[in-house]
Order: sequence, then C-alpha cells, then structure tokens
Amino acid sequence: MAYEVKYIGSLIIKHIMEQLEGCNVLLSAPSEKEAFNHKHVFCRTETGMA
Repeated sequence: MAYEVKYIGSLIIKHIMEQLEGCNVLLSAPSEKEAFNHKHVFCRTETGMA
C-alpha cells in the first residue's frame, strides 16, 4: 500500500507514544501487522499487543 512506503503509520505511532509517555498502552491489531507492532516495541500478550 502507498502509505506503508511513506511510513505514515510509524509517524503516527511515534507521535502518540510521545504524547502518552509514562502511560501503559494496549494495542489491538490484526496478527498480520505483528511485525510492525514489534518494530514499535509492542509485544504480544494473551489479549493483544502491549
């Protein structure tokens, strides 16, 4: 997809994480996006990504 090449998702995650510094963040995403989530330091849990 064209957006993947422009790293827009990465920019959004970076901005959100900066705004939520010090907070716990849980992410609900499809399993095919797991590599993207790991890249942004989310790790798999029983109920989603944290």
